[in-house]
Amino acid sequence: MQRDISILPCGIVEKVESWAASSQDITQELKLAGVPPGRYVVYNPVWVREVIGNDRDQAIFVFGHEFGHFVRGHFFERKEIARDKRELEADQFGGCATARMGSKWSSVESLISRIRPSTGDGFYPSAIESIAVVKQGFEGCGGSLVPMCRAAENGIAAWGSQTTVNKVSNWRGGGGSQPGYCAEAVAQLRLNYPAQSEFEVVASNETTRDTCSPFRCIEYQYSCAIMVKRDPVYLEAPCRK
Repeated sequence: MQRDISILPCGIVEKVESWAASSQDITQELKLAGVPPGRYVVYNPVWVREVIGNDRDQAIFVFGHEFGHFVRGHFFERKEIARDKRELEADQFGGCATARMGSKWSSVESLISRIRPSTGDGFYPSAIESIAVVKQGFEGCGGSLVPMCRAAENGIAAWGSQTTVNKVSNWRGGGGSQPGYCAEAVAQLRLNYPAQSEFEVVASNETTRDTCSPFRCIEYQYSCAIMVKRDPVYLEAPCRK
């Protein structure tokens, strides 16, 4: 049996379903339709759009849940176990998948509360039961139940853009210096960039000339390379109330 999983849209299924069949399981009808043996996840695009929308975390859980059926052997090795138990095992796997993908617990919990029944019906477990096992899978795979936020007070993890700006002074008499000019150049740049930007001097130099040889009338021209860091990406930390 092939090991890959085919993911296909299908308008006749109600939500999202997983399905697997060996060559012995393929009916004549499926053979005529050109369906080969294999493992499949089929989904109704309308249901996905209306229930999940663009929520990445919820999509990871739904499809991770379906992959869990294959991982836990629900179609061949352990196909005799009760349906609601299969769903709980797949729920736990889906919880692990969302944690490994960095999903937010609040988003996953919201979805389960909406798609699971208030009481178990022998087919699907109740929302409370599902949330409990999904939480186990989520925490067991490194997920945090505490809402995480990115905020300035957490510190900066990275910068969205970094640009090197080269500045050159006019010719000047004595009394100046490279650090002094670079500080002046940074102050000028701050006027043209957002307040959240940072400036780092990465190189500086100077050139001299004598304007009244043979007398000594030395002038200086300073150059400074400044790294401008913009669009900060803040570190994640537990959200403050």
